[in-house]
Amino acid sequence: MKVIKVKVKTILLALFILFFTIPYIFYFIGDWGYRSLDKGNEEIGTYTIGFLKLYEHYPTIKTNMGKSYYMLGMGNYNYIKDTLYFYPNGITANSSNNRNMKQAEIARDYFEKGIKLGEDDRYYVNNLNALINLEMTLGNSNKAFELIVNAEKSESELIRQIALINKIVYYGKTGDYDKGLQICEENIDYLPLVEIYKDGLNYLKGDFDKVPIEASTSYYTDEYNEKLKINAEKNRKIANLNILKDIDFVRNIRRYDNSIALEDSDNYGEVTGRVVVSGKPIANAKVFIKRQSLGFSVYDNGILNFANNDYTESQMVYTNGNGEFTFEKVYPHKDYEIVVGIPSVFVDGVTRRETESSIIVNSGEKIDVDIVFNEEVNIKDVKTDYKEDKVIISYDKIENADSYGLMIRINGYGINIPKLAEKNGDVIKIPLTNGALQAFSFLGYDEDENGNMILTSESILGGIEEKDVWINVIAYDKYGKVLSRSINPIKLDIKKKKLNQGEKFIKDGKIEEGYNWLLEALKKEPNNKEYMYPLMRIAYDRKDTKFGDELVDRLEKINCTGFDEAMKSYYNWQE
Repeated sequence: MKVIKVKVKTILLALFILFFTIPYIFYFIGDWGYRSLDKGNEEIGTYTIGFLKLYEHYPTIKTNMGKSYYMLGMGNYNYIKDTLYFYPNGITANSSNNRNMKQAEIARDYFEKGIKLGEDDRYYVNNLNALINLEMTLGNSNKAFELIVNAEKSESELIRQIALINKIVYYGKTGDYDKGLQICEENIDYLPLVEIYKDGLNYLKGDFDKVPIEASTSYYTDEYNEKLKINAEKNRKIANLNILKDIDFVRNIRRYDNSIALEDSDNYGEVTGRVVVSGKPIANAKVFIKRQSLGFSVYDNGILNFANNDYTESQMVYTNGNGEFTFEKVYPHKDYEIVVGIPSVFVDGVTRRETESSIIVNSGEKIDVDIVFNEEVNIKDVKTDYKEDKVIISYDKIENADSYGLMIRINGYGINIPKLAEKNGDVIKIPLTNGALQAFSFLGYDEDENGNMILTSESILGGIEEKDVWINVIAYDKYGKVLSRSINPIKLDIKKKKLNQGEKFIKDGKIEEGYNWLLEALKKEPNNKEYMYPLMRIAYDRKDTKFGDELVDRLEKINCTGFDEAMKSYYNWQE
């Protein structure tokens, strides 16, 4: 039998590589992933930071586990921070995973592991601060306050400073601004950094005249947080202020412009109500009452705002522990609607947006509105049938639903398409053209050289070059009100379409040449829908309703999905 001799040096080298080199390769890849994630490179960071988990469980000597726990925790925190809130504007449904709470619990577990290493660990402060902020982000203010009180007892001055800063943030989160401001006043000489928190609390309180920034930018939380961040550069150890922007500070908006006087015979009305999910009252829900003619926007931390519209006739409040809200001064005789937003980590499996139908409050009238959220629409299957050239979406029916539709989203923008299935239907079909989403388009306009508004080539061509398309199923009642929706957007499996010559003309901005080419091609192939879609959109844009309607009717006969008919009023918006 052949004897294989192995040198002791070779064995030692192999052991060294096995127990010291390999784990630290994992560590450095994970560390690079974390830094990539911190810089916004989410696709790289999300996958590579996982190597730290391999490092965590690898049998070797480790001296930097506090940092590893912090990076693993922040990896999960960064994963959820953009999906903590289902942004309730009907469009930005960017929560692509409904397991946000699970990710939050994983992050919490890592931060707690880091804290257990003791105050001597150089990343103790980072893990403590991250855990406090995570608890406040999740609405667990009592747990956060307990951590703050324990930190105040530390012998370390740095940890006590962390407690001081977070105590101010805690009072901002819970809406007790005066207590926070008092702490700022008492400690401004000891820790000058608190001055910027003082500005922040005055901002949240609505005392904008006490905030030393231009009034025109006082509403922008991004600038507010950026100022916090710049100030914190002087002492990075005190607080990771990037996390602060994810905290949904309780900031009721009740501003009334005295210049808008009520009629002598009028008095303010009042609207009260509750937000309930499956019989359970929901605390900390944002409730908006706004004029139906006004839009609103959502900041990074999920706070609804009015998109620079007038606050005077609109308000935002938060529900209390019983899910109750009150709008104390509501202008009479205005067309209002109520919008509710629930942070998605608080309630899983429910529709997180509900818009009430028109509410008009008469002079001195008190109205009670209970807003009940329904269970989400469960999508059973989404498949692409390339032979039939359709996307087929099946779902479970919702009680009291009268019809079903879709929200289609591309690049963060979307529109609702109602009435794609009747109340007894459990399938919605989207027609494709050679596997591409030519049947759907966002209308957008550019200016030509003469300053006239013209339909963009992308609007004419539709989604033929889009593969990143997401859908949600929506259930409506008989009045067209949203009853429920599927929470998780699902990405469609579709293809990009090869352009014909007419489409190439249009893409190059030669709309007339493209239109003429497609028109001639359609005469030769009257049932070819790839010619019909761009011709239909151009026809409607030119107010040639007769030709546009004719093309929609032909498309509907070919596709037999109801989709083209449902989109008809969108493209023919000028009628």
